[in-house]
Amino acid sequence: MLKTKLLFMMLLLPMYSHADEADLTAGIEAYRAEHYDTATQHFTAAVFAATNDTERARALHNLGNSYFQQGDYAAAAQVFRDALTYRPEHPATQQNLALAAEVQAELERRREAGQRAAADNASTGARRERNTNTLDWDQASTLTLGEGKDAPVNAPPPDLPLTSSN
Repeated sequence: MLKTKLLFMMLLLPMYSHADEADLTAGIEAYRAEHYDTATQHFTAAVFAATNDTERARALHNLGNSYFQQGDYAAAAQVFRDALTYRPEHPATQQNLALAAEVQAELERRREAGQRAAADNASTGARRERNTNTLDWDQASTLTLGEGKDAPVNAPPPDLPLTSSN
């Protein structure tokens, strides 16, 4: 019974390697065709099917590239870090990690700057609106009838001198 189980496991081991290679190949084809969602699925399957560190590192590296192309820079950076645990000195993975981390950091800086700007606009919006009304130092002279706090409501028009055409 034990021999049968061992024999069965030994027969399955090459199948996992072929599954890894098939998923890796399908992922590469999908990636080259710019079908990054499909590539992500294949590379993820290749990660789980990998039988050694080199295969797993290759699959993770390619998975990171797929995430990067989809604009998920945080996920890409994390997957590149994971790939480096299996192949720490791989220069392409190191470069891709640096790039993904840089792009993610820049996006976060822009997002924070946008949030600060939105908060500033929200808190100063009313003040800016008031400030636009104070461009004249002598605003009372530019008010029209009925404007301003002291203008009577429903007041009759002012008496204006009539000019004769003669």
